[in-house]
Amino acid sequence: MLTKFVKIIFAFSLIILIGCQSDFDKGEKAFKQKDYDNAVKYYSNVDSTGKHYDLALKRLNAIDLIEGEKALALKKFAEAKDWFLKIQSNDPNYNLASEKLIEIYRHFDSTTVNEAKLLIKKGNFEEAINKLDTIIPRPYPIYKTSDSLKQIALWNYAHLLLKENKLEKVLSFIGKLKFPYHDKKINNELVSIRFNYFQKLSDEKDWQAILNFYHNIKFPVLTNNELEIIKEAKSKLAYADSIASSLTSIDYSAIGIWTCTDVYPGAIWMKYIINSDKTYDEYAAMPTDKNWNYLGKGQWETGINKYEDTGENYNYIRFERDGNTTIGILLNGEVIRFSGMEPDGSDLIMRKGDSNPFN
Repeated sequence: MLTKFVKIIFAFSLIILIGCQSDFDKGEKAFKQKDYDNAVKYYSNVDSTGKHYDLALKRLNAIDLIEGEKALALKKFAEAKDWFLKIQSNDPNYNLASEKLIEIYRHFDSTTVNEAKLLIKKGNFEEAINKLDTIIPRPYPIYKTSDSLKQIALWNYAHLLLKENKLEKVLSFIGKLKFPYHDKKINNELVSIRFNYFQKLSDEKDWQAILNFYHNIKFPVLTNNELEIIKEAKSKLAYADSIASSLTSIDYSAIGIWTCTDVYPGAIWMKYIINSDKTYDEYAAMPTDKNWNYLGKGQWETGINKYEDTGENYNYIRFERDGNTTIGILLNGEVIRFSGMEPDGSDLIMRKGDSNPFN
């Protein structure tokens, strides 16, 4: 009688214990039975403040590893990559996952390299370059192979474009080329194109474009002439920066094109182009001329002075060219008045803005 009662109590207690099993315990049971779907469900529900939380995370990583290796064995590389990336995001120090990812990336990159080789054989150099550009630098031999292959594709593509006289297209990727190239003729031709482009930018005084082009050249083996152009560009920009930092609000109101094109007997038209580097270009013309005549370049500066009769402040601008100095009064950034400079002794007025009086 007592024995039967004890059995009933024991059975009832066992039911209660089973019903009270924790998510971790349920996960462990499913894991041992290789029921990974349910194991993941239970381990994911483990309380992050509980004593089994860290072990539950390790079990989840172990399941991801099993699934990843299963996909890898079946050569399902994209699926395997996702599993190992998941492990890596949960635990960046999980070395085995990192090793598996390198194996997968090596496979992807090898496939890309083989596809690029076929494209190069077919003469599809641009497509091969684009494909090889998808390979991310990684510390294993296949990357060095892809980099060498890319140079082969780039140089062949450059050669093809040169034959078609598509120089602008060559310039768009010339910075990726490793000089010197084994074919001296192509190498020298591309060096010449590169120098001519530097020279063109220099002639246009586009100093920033020179430095941008220079910085885009990843493997700079530059000629002395190119280095001189780059040096000049750096110097000009440094000077421009120092000037810009010293410009005042009066200076900014002066910068621009100014003209005086009034019509009267004996008139001489004038045009000043006031530059931000504190230089100006002076032009003049007679009303009977067909265009402006360039007189030369000078220096300018602005300042503040006081009228002698009223004591009020006024802004002035001083022009110096070939030893001659002219001072005008700046009015509201719209007018420069030169006192007594007209032939009849009246004030000469220059107004801001370009005009073409020859029409």
